[in-house]
Amino acid sequence: MTIGAALVLACALVCAATDIRTGLVLDVVTGPAFAGIIVWSLATHALLPALAGVAVCAGPLLVLHAVTRGAGIGLGDVKLAGVIGSGLGGAASAGAIGAAFVAGAIWAIGMLIARRARAGDRIAFAPFLALGAVAFVLFRSAYGHA
Repeated sequence: MTIGAALVLACALVCAATDIRTGLVLDVVTGPAFAGIIVWSLATHALLPALAGVAVCAGPLLVLHAVTRGAGIGLGDVKLAGVIGSGLGGAASAGAIGAAFVAGAIWAIGMLIARRARAGDRIAFAPFLALGAVAFVLFRSAYGHA
């Protein structure tokens, strides 16, 4: 596992826990993780893949945040997606964000069917971002693409 992937996992898991508990994704967690990944990317000559990952992973969330004026997705989730994208690179971050949306949708539909939630209820999205990141870090490790 690379340093970037380790930082992604640590950041994503902490952010998932704080989002569940407080409803917030903290800058004090995402900021240093992002900075560390960028420094690592510069040192390993992998800055372009890191930036591509940011665009692929955080870009769609930033658009969603802007279009919904923050009601559809929080800016903290956008920042966490930026960390995930920078650490995983373009292709893996696309898979991670896709997995996050699928898992989040399945969870939301299940909650609606069970009548444990209503349309418009807040759902912490950082846990699903973390799930997507963990899945793709494990996938890359298992198949030697770390």
